[in-house]
Amino acid sequence: MITKQAASKDARDHMERARLALESARRDGLSVAGVLRNPHVQAAHLKVAREEIKKAIAIIERTRWQ
Repeated sequence: MITKQAASKDARDHMERARLALESARRDGLSVAGVLRNPHVQAAHLKVAREEIKKAIAIIERTRWQ
């Protein structure tokens, strides 16, 4: 069984990786004309963020916090 502190750290690590992936997507995302730039790269950033968010949620859901 994982401790609350370890679960919290693991979830925070996944959330941080998701945040970084989203920042990369936002930074590289649009051209001056507002057109999506590098859609394959954007999709990759968003997929990484999605997976990291899923992992964080799974940790949160399987941990007994009380």
